Amino acid sequence: MNRDIVIAAQALHDIHKPWVFQWQDNGVARTEYSIAGTGSHHILSLAELIHRKMPAELIVATACAHNHPGSSDDERDVVNWLRAAAILAQEDVVSLGLLADSGKTLPLPRNPEGFITHLGDHDWVFAAPCTKWMIANLEKIAQREYGISDTELQTKKFYAFRNYVFSQATLEQLYFILAKRGETSLVETVKSIVA
Repeated sequence: MNRDIVIAAQALHDIHKPWVFQWQDNGVARTEYSIAGTGSHHILSLAELIHRKMPAELIVATACAHNHPGSSDDERDVVNWLRAAAILAQEDVVSLGLLADSGKTLPLPRNPEGFITHLGDHDWVFAAPCTKWMIANLEKIAQREYGISDTELQTKKFYAFRNYVFSQATLEQLYFILAKRGETSLVETVKSIVA
């Protein structure tokens, strides 16, 4: 296995998230639209790698972050994402070596790096519920400690507060503090960030 490909694919597969999820003037992140059945950040990241002439093995492994080629249906997703990215980059997906000569599968034999990249992207299993829980906790802290009202929780006032806190500590870090040390430690951590 090529360890460098796995690390690079994992590091690069979300490179367009900061662009796709920009904070708007009201503090809310932009809505992410879908391209080829997945979040546009994924396709745009692949297109960037194609445009920059990254190695085919790296691009294919990166494409596998959102799904794996372990079944025909799952591999079809990855193939379609590579096709969409190649269209955006104005390149031919087969001639770049991103698909087999048939254009229907990934290059054969399928490299294990794609499967490992897919497993590495499973942080969402924890991150998605963690986001929901930590926003709810931050709402309580904002109201209790900073006087933000119920109605202000849906305004720029709270969103700016939330975005700042979450830009200084990850949702997962804050959740671990809550889970392992309790609510008082979470409040103290938030106060140390905002201070």
